[in-house]
Amino acid sequence: MKKKELILVGGGGHCRACIDVIEAEGHLKIAGILDVPSKVQQRILKYKVIGTDREWERFIKQRKIFLITLGQIGDLQKRALKFEKLKNMNAQFATVISPRAYVSSHARVGMGTIVMHQAVVNINAVIGENCIINTKAVVEHDVLVGDHCHISTGSVVNGLCRIGNNTFIGSNAVIKEGLSICDNVVVGAGSVVIRPIIESGTYVGSPARKLPSRSQRYVLNNFEGVSKIKKVVLLTKEEKPTVKEVIEFLNAHFEECIVYRGHLGDKFPLEVLEDKPDILISYISPWIVPKEILEKTRLWNINFHPGSPEYPGTGCFNFASYNQEKIYGTTAHLMTEKVDTGKIIAVKRFSLSGADSVYALSLQTYDHMLQLFYETINYILTHNQLPVCSEVWKRRPYKRRDLEELCRLDHSMSKDEIQRRVQATDYLGKPGAYIEIEGHKFEFDPTR
Repeated sequence: MKKKELILVGGGGHCRACIDVIEAEGHLKIAGILDVPSKVQQRILKYKVIGTDREWERFIKQRKIFLITLGQIGDLQKRALKFEKLKNMNAQFATVISPRAYVSSHARVGMGTIVMHQAVVNINAVIGENCIINTKAVVEHDVLVGDHCHISTGSVVNGLCRIGNNTFIGSNAVIKEGLSICDNVVVGAGSVVIRPIIESGTYVGSPARKLPSRSQRYVLNNFEGVSKIKKVVLLTKEEKPTVKEVIEFLNAHFEECIVYRGHLGDKFPLEVLEDKPDILISYISPWIVPKEILEKTRLWNINFHPGSPEYPGTGCFNFASYNQEKIYGTTAHLMTEKVDTGKIIAVKRFSLSGADSVYALSLQTYDHMLQLFYETINYILTHNQLPVCSEVWKRRPYKRRDLEELCRLDHSMSKDEIQRRVQATDYLGKPGAYIEIEGHKFEFDPTR
């Protein structure tokens, strides 16, 4: 029987995860990917970006079917808008269920929805259209999930819950049985919802509480130090997971939040010299902060590092993958001149179940790092001091030359060693494993 041809809409990291599930299911043939004009003719894994959204009508006429493979972190509306627009053009959609997931024969899964590896959708559950039920998520019996929802990795929606449209349930979040959550809600990673949510917004913590909007600026209960801590500077990267949530939180809780975004290789923004903040925060930042900047901060310079104390420095995801870690973590620490050597103030550890690639490991880490950020800054706001932690760094920071050495292959290595190095250095857009032969360098290309 001829397989139906599938068009994937959106070519980011979530697209790669979807491809893995589609290939494992084996019922559909991926005809190509649609993305922004700058990505046309590029390949994602072995599949070519064949056009942009302007080609929708052509592929509909060719009777291709569609799946929205745009991720949902950061903007809940983009997936919904693309789906509804295609639906209004009479496009047909795929429903994809991993063979490694469990979906009860008495459950219903809507069109355009994907159920990822090791997810569970139990008896009488109903999943709406254009949803993501992500790796190891559990949707229990008699749950109703609305359209355009993302039930993220490892989260649990207990029995008889009602989840509204356009709702995001973060990694490892838990929704107590029988609760209703209204439309347009974000539940942060690791949060525990124990009461119904009747107002749209972002909810974090255990128990989950709503973050104020920027216009509502207020401080947490029992905090009397707002006159002391007013100004925060954030250094971060463009378009990284959870950055939007960090900025929203800081804007809501401090009188002034100045944000500097950049890419690797960008010059450090020297305007920070004039800011003289109460707190300087580095969160997935592309810059090493100079000593003269650190000295201008009135209270604390805090970095959120996407690795546990065993993995300071660069390439932390890669080395954890190479070492086949089962438990990983993310670290909050004070900054000094030397990268990842300052006093540790908080650590959040988690299981790496389901993280079968460096990319999957990074997504889990960013979710937990956001939770660590919330907990750390909430503690500072509540107690007007830093949290206390007894953990220390376990080794010197990894440097770029260490990562370069991990990428290197040679003929003397065993098959297992080569496979571990290749998997640990396979990350989209980054240099991977290579071998040198007579002065020529040959890099491993996983798309070929």
